[in-house]
Amino acid sequence: MSTTQLRGGGPVTSVLTGQVRPGREHEFEDWTRGVTRCARRFPGNEGVSWLRPEEGHRYHAVVRLRDARRLAD
Repeated sequence: MSTTQLRGGGPVTSVLTGQVRPGREHEFEDWTRGVTRCARRFPGNEGVSWLRPEEGHRYHAVVRLRDARRLAD
């Protein structure tokens, strides 16, 4: 099912996961701040939260949108 087929007007949350190369964490975290600032300008964006790993190098972004249509745009 594509996001364009979803019905309803409720909020949508999407989780993105990425592996960061060891030693590049600081550079990646700088990049995430820019992504978050940019995302604020998108209609329907309700926020982005970044989850830092306790161990390892796998980061997660939790993206919240007003509705499924915004996810498909």
